[in-house]
Amino acid sequence: MQEYFAYRGSKELLDLIDRAGQRAGVGRSRAFSDWLEMCICALSGGRMEDRYLEIINPYGAGERTAKGKLYDDRRRAIDDLADAFGCLVRHTEETRGDILGDAFMGGNLNDAGQFFTPDNVCELMARMTNHDEKIVGKRIADPCCGSGRMLLAAARLNPHNFFFGQDTDLRCVRMTAINLALWACAARSCGATRSR
Repeated sequence: MQEYFAYRGSKELLDLIDRAGQRAGVGRSRAFSDWLEMCICALSGGRMEDRYLEIINPYGAGERTAKGKLYDDRRRAIDDLADAFGCLVRHTEETRGDILGDAFMGGNLNDAGQFFTPDNVCELMARMTNHDEKIVGKRIADPCCGSGRMLLAAARLNPHNFFFGQDTDLRCVRMTAINLALWACAARSCGATRSR
């Protein structure tokens, strides 16, 4: 299946994740899922340090010299994953777009038949349902949050509400949590009943 990306940053992100996966001997889907969980751990303020160290194990092979260069000029897979997080932050700030969802859908990581709502439809629905932008502190929920596009569209209108995303796919829950964290929204995402 052909890849298609709306944002150039999505392709750059997946290239880094692919490189990390190749170095660690895992496929794209596994590397992407592990990377999402690593991002959640990193954003947890140190509360998930043990889990983070567990996940990075296959990605940490290689040693650094005292100057920070790798022996034999090899990069570790974890270095590519750290660069992927930097890439995500940079492109999210530049575009205010859903880089994670674009990478997930465009990179053919969607194996459960999901279809994320297009951004322009999310914007229209947010405007139709959040017509009173002066109200602060409303709870905005999406029971099938995907990567959080509907919530992000609502956050564009009023970032001072509380956003709650739920999905049956744990990857989607994590993408939503990361997106909302990068947008500095008060939020919670949960509800996965199965993991990939």
